Parts: sequence; C-alpha cells; structure tokens
Amino acid sequence: MRTALGLLAAALTTGAWLPQIAKTLRTGSSEDISWAYLVAMLLGFSAWLTYGVMLGESAIIAANVVSLLLVGALVVLKVRTSRSLLQDVDPTG
Repeated sequence: MRTALGLLAAALTTGAWLPQIAKTLRTGSSEDISWAYLVAMLLGFSAWLTYGVMLGESAIIAANVVSLLLVGALVVLKVRTSRSLLQDVDPTG
C-alpha cells in the first residue's frame, strides 16, 4: 500500500511536466520558463534521487529519474528556442 501510494504520487507529479513540454513544443517558445527555475528543479530532483537511492525506495528513484529526463528535455527545448530567437535578432538594430 505504501509503495502504491508512492508510485501514484510519483506518476502525478512527474506527469505534471508533460503539459509544459507539450506547450513548449506546440508554441516553439520557452520564454515563460526561467533558467533559475529549471536549475533549481534539476538540483532538487538530483538531491531527491540521491536520497531515494540511499533509502532504496523505488518510487522516489523512478519519479526522480523520469523527472530529471523531462526537465532535461525542457532545458534542451529552451536552449533550442533561445538560439532561434537570437538568430532572428538583427544586430544592426
């Protein structure tokens, strides 16, 4: 029962990243996502993953591995959309 609750919580909180990824892909913009937020989330998920490994808790480990991958995908999308925005800027004004 405890593990099932942990896995449900993990699925819900980890799955919460999917709408943001979908929106970023659909609009081609990641301007509304701050770098500080992404870095803080990556560090937090890394800490949670370490904690989960230390405890041997599969729900914590699984949720944070997937969350790291999803936030990593957002970082890649942000880098790509930021580069395309920079290419559209005319340096001559």
